[in-house]
Amino acid sequence: MSRLYNRSVALTISKVTKGRFFAVTESVTVRDLRVTFSIAKSLESTPNTATVNVYNLAERTRAEFQQRPLQVRLEAGYADGGLATLFVGDVRFARSSLGGVDWVTRLELGDGARARKHARVSRSFKAGTTMRTVLDELAKSMGLTAPKSTDEISALGAQVANGIALSGPSHAELTRVLKASGLGWSIQDHQLQVLPRGGALASTAIVFSEHTGMVGVPEFGAPEQGGKPPTLAISKLIDPSALPTPGRKIVVSSRAVNGTFRVTRVTHHGDTHGAEWRSDVEAVAA
Repeated sequence: MSRLYNRSVALTISKVTKGRFFAVTESVTVRDLRVTFSIAKSLESTPNTATVNVYNLAERTRAEFQQRPLQVRLEAGYADGGLATLFVGDVRFARSSLGGVDWVTRLELGDGARARKHARVSRSFKAGTTMRTVLDELAKSMGLTAPKSTDEISALGAQVANGIALSGPSHAELTRVLKASGLGWSIQDHQLQVLPRGGALASTAIVFSEHTGMVGVPEFGAPEQGGKPPTLAISKLIDPSALPTPGRKIVVSSRAVNGTFRVTRVTHHGDTHGAEWRSDVEAVAA
């Protein structure tokens, strides 16, 4: 996979069910227009973000972006090779303006932004309750479901010794409870992801090499904090069959660097009518 032609993007705009954070009703999908995007994802609990510019949307569609709440799903890939979801998020900001002969609609999106802002929890659990039960309640308060992968996390099988009370913003309580168990969380494309600190997803590792669309030469940078391993910066062309995501393992095979790493951050840059079409990855040794 090492090409920049025949690129394709599908943008699905959906109305969100009243009183719910992630359920959608009516949807419309936009294709075959010029779309540029910059998507930033990480393992942090703060929402992943995306900036999307869509050219020459129909007037009716431009007007729909003034309604709230709305959800946008961006899929990208190749017209002859399928698309994959790069981002799903709530519309935080939308503005259309006429630049020359083109109408440009700029969208600012946040993955799980509405749930983070509005979800609240008030619940108590008695001693002996498992941490998994507490997690399920916190996820439910945000309109999410704890993933099946959490069944394998031993810390969630532990019991609460003295009971626990949850009260306040759901995202803050989720951070507090999981941090005490050595776990972290994030929302990835409207799905809750929970991992042990330093842990990785069980999915198959993605290969980064000159044969799989790697761009440039991987380089090590200084660690973000003293005592932590250095961060590897590496890029590849967007490949819908092998998208790097936070928490996923990658296998690097190059003249400069070889080894297995865990992705901590990903930034996707794309332009269906320009040169940008790559995934920039930051990763640490796994």
